[in-house]
Amino acid sequence: MEDMQERAKQKGYEFYYALDENAKMASAFGATRTPHIYLFDSDMELVYRGAIDDNAKSADDVENEYLMDAIKNLAAGNEIEPKTTKSLGCTIKWPQ
Repeated sequence: MEDMQERAKQKGYEFYYALDENAKMASAFGATRTPHIYLFDSDMELVYRGAIDDNAKSADDVENEYLMDAIKNLAAGNEIEPKTTKSLGCTIKWPQ
């Protein structure tokens, strides 16, 4: 957690993140990989779930920015499409 906090400070990240001890939140949300994104509207309705974009290996090769598109459409009051994508990244290792 300390390393995450230091990196966030160095990079100027201004968003919340959580330490999910024992994967309780991941299990409750049905997450399968990290990161697994969940975007909610102002009524706390889930409006997008899945990957940040379509290329977890190379930012230079991203063709679809799923999360950014969803945020822009949400802010503009437009339909979010797709509402769900396959999460990309490392699988979650569930505690035994």
